[in-house]
Amino acid sequence: MKENLIGRARLGDLDAWEELIREIYPQAAKQAFCLLRDKDLAQDAVQVTVVPGPGPLAGDLEAV
Repeated sequence: MKENLIGRARLGDLDAWEELIREIYPQAAKQAFCLLRDKDLAQDAVQVTVVPGPGPLAGDLEAV
């Protein structure tokens, strides 16, 4: 399932990109909060990380 989402997102599928972000956002926000100890800064950090999408994804996302 995840491989299919990644493949579709790599091709620029906006629905796949959104679904992938919804799946990883909670864990990414928790990790950012642990590092930054500030909820607003953590949310901003995660948003900045995912804003460059959507569009074709580059790189290897197999670990996501």
